[in-house]
Amino acid sequence: MKTILVPTDFSKSANNATDYAVKLAEEFNMNLLLLHIFHVPIVPPLDIPVNINTIEDIQKEKEDALKRKATAIKNNHKITVNYLAKMSFAVDGILDEKADLIVMGMQGATHLSDVLMGSITTRFCENLKFLYSLSQKNQNIKNL
Repeated sequence: MKTILVPTDFSKSANNATDYAVKLAEEFNMNLLLLHIFHVPIVPPLDIPVNINTIEDIQKEKEDALKRKATAIKNNHKITVNYLAKMSFAVDGILDEKADLIVMGMQGATHLSDVLMGSITTRFCENLKFLYSLSQKNQNIKNL
């Protein structure tokens, strides 16, 4: 069966992309794969004790969030939903996954770093050799 990959950071634009992907999956009898990429926070050496989450803690937290989202989708739609949280660089992590279609949210550049470096979605699209679909933050998905 064909798979739609939906990278998510749980933002409004990512949620809109997920809604769009769900409608596509229903319409074309496809599976959904929700993907969250995370990084390990780098903390400089400090003289005071700091509680740092382990990779396993971060992995479990993100998997739990994805599981809740996948369960909500499955309860309201007749599609297969899988999920994966993994530590990686965002673009590489997305490109490593096998999918027939990728649906991503895209938010306008609101921070100086986004303007100077570009968003993950923009960097991802620059590396593609196939078609993709983007969903904007305030896009209202009604019918395909």
